[in-house]
Amino acid sequence: MRGVGLIATMGVVFALGVASSAGAQQQHSTEWRTKPAKERYRGAASRDAAMELAAYSRCVANLRYDKARSLVLSPYASSQQAAAARQVIQRGNDDCMTDSSFGEARLGFAPEILAGGVAQVLVLKDYPDLPAMIGSYQWDAKAEAARSAQLNAAEIFGRCVVHRDSAAALALFSSQPASQNERVAIDRLRDDLGQCLAPGSTIKINGMFLRNAAGVAAYRLGQQIQPRGRKASASR
Repeated sequence: MRGVGLIATMGVVFALGVASSAGAQQQHSTEWRTKPAKERYRGAASRDAAMELAAYSRCVANLRYDKARSLVLSPYASSQQAAAARQVIQRGNDDCMTDSSFGEARLGFAPEILAGGVAQVLVLKDYPDLPAMIGSYQWDAKAEAARSAQLNAAEIFGRCVVHRDSAAALALFSSQPASQNERVAIDRLRDDLGQCLAPGSTIKINGMFLRNAAGVAAYRLGQQIQPRGRKASASR
């Protein structure tokens, strides 16, 4: 099982647009630029980075729904996910890029991190009843084992967390980064985290990683149980 090491530095990884965290993968980066930059964004606080990701994710999930879904459902940290991320981001004038505390700066997102931010929004949008869906679904143990065998350590971790307490995961997605509600939601999940580590895997955990891993897993679980798509988007 491939180890994934993301966490204490996750805010910086996301903020600088460092390429995929899976070192064995071919590396990709996705970024956008506002007006000609007077300075480069080098290291704002993780809280500010998380707020930027959340705001941008909310916008693209609403304005570019189908492209956002494609990003979330693409294989984790793959060339397909990098291509999907480029489709989500509008080069030049991006209506979802607003003035921020960073000023005129160059921002970047690793594709899997952007996917995690967008996934949290899409879960709340498409699957607000996810806990009931998971609780009533007839799970096939053999099929689930086969599915897990195709996932990496981070994906297995996220899927396990959502299975164990999907209500707390939804509360986490609904909360603002670095808020009291976020802390409460993470505390609710804390006892589940150690139970969700794959044998032999190495995962370091912080709030942003937990959000992103659980967000992607939650949306994919919802899609597995009750697929959504263009028709669902048009009906909302």
